[in-house]
Amino acid sequence: MCCGSARTSTQKISKPGQPEARRMVSLPGILQVARFQYTGKTGATVVGAGTGRSYRFVTDGAVVAVDGRDIASVSQKPFLTRV
Repeated sequence: MCCGSARTSTQKISKPGQPEARRMVSLPGILQVARFQYTGKTGATVVGAGTGRSYRFVTDGAVVAVDGRDIASVSQKPFLTRV
């Protein structure tokens, strides 16, 4: 599997007598990103349950991009707001 094929794949869709069409199919959680803003008083580090990646929020108001596989676990933190 090539690195580019993990992002999206195409499927050929054709019906008898009609020209071939292509439909983009997204793979769940891959390349999806969400931004979260920190609303706490000091910095914080959050570890995503999906990837194990650490996300560092340095100060109040900091915005960090979060991998799609970590969105569910990061959004459960009371001091983080999805923006």
